[in-house]
Amino acid sequence: MNSSGITTIVPTYFESGLPLERFVKCLTSLDAQLVKPDIVIITDDSKDETLRNQYLRVLMDFSLNFSCIRNNEKRGMGSNSNNGLANVKTEYVHILHSDDLLNSNTAYQVMLETIKTNNQRWVFAAGEIGGKIVIPALDDLLLVGQNSLGGPSGLFSKSEIYLRYDPNLKMMVDVEHYFRMIQSFGPPCIIEEPLISYGVGNWQVQRGISDGDVRREIQYLLSKSNTYLEHIKRADKSKLDPLFQIRLQKDLRTIREQGSIRTLVTISILGVKRLLASFVRKLRGTK
Repeated sequence: MNSSGITTIVPTYFESGLPLERFVKCLTSLDAQLVKPDIVIITDDSKDETLRNQYLRVLMDFSLNFSCIRNNEKRGMGSNSNNGLANVKTEYVHILHSDDLLNSNTAYQVMLETIKTNNQRWVFAAGEIGGKIVIPALDDLLLVGQNSLGGPSGLFSKSEIYLRYDPNLKMMVDVEHYFRMIQSFGPPCIIEEPLISYGVGNWQVQRGISDGDVRREIQYLLSKSNTYLEHIKRADKSKLDPLFQIRLQKDLRTIREQGSIRTLVTISILGVKRLLASFVRKLRGTK
């Protein structure tokens, strides 16, 4: 079999309650690819040895080349993905979360051709969520919770530029990562074909995140770099609904006048809540 130059990383945390059949569907979609990955790295945060073995036993049913990494402790999605990235030796890398799957057996073929034909270093593919197609769009409001691109499984990249995730983040881990990728390498090439099917369930880490967790993450981001605050100040707010625009402009004015980040933390939490509400409406098929 010819080398595709692709490493697929599947971060897992089986103790989250992820159904075994969902994990099997994820791997089945990889095994069905016309252009298969050279290696699939399973990087796992689970402590329960019995449960872990139950899930990993299904690997024998596939023709894929697997490498399994067990982390010494649960450190979250960012660190789990980074552990896989540290072991990539191929030209391209894709992180496919264990509750997501590739929608087409030509997904990797399309991703590779898009990168090569357009002389790109990274691409972002459209996805399907609960029967609804979500096409990635570039939006400068990523840092107030407006994730217009999609889940991390939509990102396919040359491995040399795939930046590490910030291990201190949970809810904002993906949008902060996209922001740094765009700042460092320019925007991704958008693939409008829905190549990813995103899983939705109670096992997802976002469902256990409180307002306090989000507040701490935003405070951390603002303390991490002044670039984040300056970017939000310059962002085009016209895409937000009118009431949200008014609140955001008022709070940014307060920041300029008082130098306070407290109000920005508040409106950023509102942005994350709006994102989650919009996500639920999409699943219900409403606007």
